Amino acid sequence: FLLKVSFQRPHSPYDPPERFLDFIKDRAGDDLANIDDAWKGETGEWDYTFSSEAAPSLCNMSNSDTYCGDTTTYNVRNSRAHYYASLYFVDHWAGKVLDKFNTYGYQDNSLVIFVADHGDSLGDHNLWRKGYPTQQVATVPMLSVAWRNGCPRGVAWRGVAW
Repeated sequence: FLLKVSFQRPHSPYDPPERFLDFIKDRAGDDLANIDDAWKGETGEWDYTFSSEAAPSLCNMSNSDTYCGDTTTYNVRNSRAHYYASLYFVDHWAGKVLDKFNTYGYQDNSLVIFVADHGDSLGDHNLWRKGYPTQQVATVPMLSVAWRNGCPRGVAWRGVAW
């Protein structure tokens, strides 16, 4: 049989359940200091193209649908905290699915594949969401857990999957 499980999150808006957000914020420190700020490029010229100053009508951070613009360090870190909490939410429920999967004994003769469709810029390069295929957007996880009786265990590949 085939079982496909899909999660809408962590797509925007980043609105994780409060207990998941509290978990992340409890570990983020005062003013979310343990969460990285947005990364700007080596020269900043390319990034500037997507700043609120360079493109005020397009990259207007007061527009909730914008995909570019710069904002305060706190706002970047807060957005990232919400995104991380959304990831934690998905991890939690994917774990619940796998627990039930194992309860029924399916782990011995099944192949489990976990994959994401894209990442998120999270303010890096003054970009938000998935608009440009930067490293943060294009690099996504793909985990495969092979059935015990059919594939060798302990094989890991950290390169690009073609």
